Order: sequence, then structure tokens, then C-alpha cells
Amino acid sequence: MAPKPALIIDDAIDIRRTLSLVFEVLGVPTLEAGNGLEALELLRGRTQPGLILLDWMMPVLDGRAFLEQWGPEGESDKPPVYILSALDKQPNLDGVSVCGWLKKPVSYQEIMTLARQHLLCADSD
Repeated sequence: MAPKPALIIDDAIDIRRTLSLVFEVLGVPTLEAGNGLEALELLRGRTQPGLILLDWMMPVLDGRAFLEQWGPEGESDKPPVYILSALDKQPNLDGVSVCGWLKKPVSYQEIMTLARQHLLCADSD
């Protein structure tokens, strides 16, 4: 069974493409959005991704605003969300539900760990 896709939400196209290539090498399909509004439109009426990597600071609709506006009906249906940020300190995540925070640039090892933990675990059963 193919893994669910990873959704990469980032206004920097080079970051989206690089992360997509890493997931591709691991056999994980990806979806890409350039901001939170594009991501909301992309997710409308779709099966939820298996993982979301969300840039915190973006134009149009930032990471916090995306999280406030998006959400599958049941909490158990929510895919894990990891914040991507170039900030030196973890941003204020009060009031939002996320699994973690990754400082940019994100390493290949970090992406590989997330893919194995959230997207490829069915293959190891």
C-alpha cells in the first residue's frame, strides 16, 4: 500500500521542491502549496495527507492562520503537523495543535525520520 502524501506548505519554492525530492527518494508522494490559503483550497474535498510540514511565516495566510482555519472534523483524523521556521527560537505555538517545530534548513535526516515515523510505518508491519 502506498503511503499517504506529505503536504509541504511554504512560500519558498526552492524549499518546497527540495523537500519534495527528499520525500520522492523515500517513495512518499507530496503535495505543495505556496501559502496557507493555497493549502486550504488544495485540501478541500481531498483525503487528508499523512503529514504536513507548515512554514510559520508566509504571505497571504501564515502558519498560525492556516491552523486556525483548517481542521478535519475529528481530532483523530488530523495528520501530524510540524512547523518549519527560520526563527532562532521556537515561535509561540500557544493555542495551536502541532507535533513539533523544525528549524530551517531542515536536514535530510529529519525528513527521513518524519517519513518513517508517520508515513512509512505501515510498510514495516
